[in-house]
Amino acid sequence: MGIYPKKDCEITLCLSNNSQLDGLVNIVGRDIRTFLLDNESDIVMYEAVNGEDESRRPMIVPKKHILWVEVRNGDLTERKVAIYRKMKMKMTNGQVVSGEIDITGYDRVSDYFLKNTDMFTEVSNVAVDGETVRSIVFVSTTQYLWVIPDEDA
Repeated sequence: MGIYPKKDCEITLCLSNNSQLDGLVNIVGRDIRTFLLDNESDIVMYEAVNGEDESRRPMIVPKKHILWVEVRNGDLTERKVAIYRKMKMKMTNGQVVSGEIDITGYDRVSDYFLKNTDMFTEVSNVAVDGETVRSIVFVSTTQYLWVIPDEDA
């Protein structure tokens, strides 16, 4: 068995059954944005831990069951030119994710949500159910019930 190059990125997944998985993904040769937005239907995690036990093991998780991905470490630098809008998203598991979304390249917020074909939306300055998250979160574009402007922010 050969040795493959690795660049670890620590992530937390929130799944559609409301469970969470913590683990590592290999993003060698790309950044986490590219990794999450590629055409692969699954995410392969290693040293993954779920809430049921503390065993660390490899896991394959279908992207279609992911509500959001929290990036715990990685090279997520802010984009130089960006137009941010504060939004709230109600997820299928009942959670409310709020934060800033970069709508650069779209005339209106509604255009972003109607025309964007990416599987995940990158959200910064995030709160999940009012609890601040200290990292970037990628929210599934197929797992939210509604999106509204965040007028409380």
